[in-house]
Amino acid sequence: KGVLMRIVVLGGAGVMGSAAVMDLVRSGVSEVIVADYNLEGAKQVADQYKGQKSRVSAQFVDANDSKSLVQTMRNADAVASAIGPFHKYGVKVLKGAIDVGVDFVDLNDDYDATRDALALDDRAEKANVTAIIGLGASPGLTNILAKCGTDKLDRVNEIHTAWAVVITDPSGPAALDHWFHCITGMVPTYRNGKWVDLPAGSGPEIVDFPPKIEVFHVGHPEPVTLPRYIEGVKVVTNKGGIVPAWLNQLYLRLVDLGFGSTKTLKVKGISITPRDFTLGLFHALGDFASPEALGRMLEEAKETMGGMRIDVLGEKDGKATKLTYRLGASVEVAGAMAATTGIPLSIGAQMLARGEIK
Repeated sequence: KGVLMRIVVLGGAGVMGSAAVMDLVRSGVSEVIVADYNLEGAKQVADQYKGQKSRVSAQFVDANDSKSLVQTMRNADAVASAIGPFHKYGVKVLKGAIDVGVDFVDLNDDYDATRDALALDDRAEKANVTAIIGLGASPGLTNILAKCGTDKLDRVNEIHTAWAVVITDPSGPAALDHWFHCITGMVPTYRNGKWVDLPAGSGPEIVDFPPKIEVFHVGHPEPVTLPRYIEGVKVVTNKGGIVPAWLNQLYLRLVDLGFGSTKTLKVKGISITPRDFTLGLFHALGDFASPEALGRMLEEAKETMGGMRIDVLGEKDGKATKLTYRLGASVEVAGAMAATTGIPLSIGAQMLARGEIK
């Protein structure tokens, strides 16, 4: 049954955004606008849905231009933003939505951008705007499952969230920038009822998703958000990792050596940041790495599952109780990360547009 609503997907030509567009169309949303800086890419996404009940169109948007953002978001019933990396664009886009007065949901997966977004609560309330920050896989499903577990217990003491991504799972350039942000410097966790900062990459631990994969402390929003909304919790962690495992150490060493720096470097008269160079090189590995090395890496990632795990520890009827939630998808499911990230974004936008979330 078609639903009469107009939803704008910012970054709709990207890997995560296009998964949200697909779910909105599948859900029968009457009008979907695929808004992206890459207009050609947005048109390609929109063209896939010619002849469907949903009217899908492409529109140019520049997240660095507030006028462009306002123009794109105006008259929408809800806006879903997949424009990353969120440490660059999260707050910028959210402010635009508040200025327009439109209900909003995004995939904000950066801890600092999440703090800054939450600080806009009063401004959103004055504008009568509901904004949901970070409704993807992690954060998003991790938070919902943590709350689900909390509601089944009498008391909650600890919440541990973890995720692992297989290198072959498609993701866009923003995801790699986000990963470097996650593993750089000091990152927040919640311990003994207080927020504390730990070195990114510390606290390595083998988590059974399944399979068993090594993860470590990364900069993510769950330790920032969950303690604010779940009463009495004393410990909240988020750990992440990449498969194959040796890549984690490579990335951490590169960050130690400055390859993730955002300071400007001059090379033969050209200004570039070490991070932009590193991201560019990783995205073009097919052109630079030896076929043997690439083959070995793909072989190691083959048939490995990524996924998420959420452990909620507390008490039920006076007994210590642990509830575990798992979500996994094998690499044979192409775009597993895109689906588990984009579909929650789509659902959140639809619920906002229907007025189901107050």
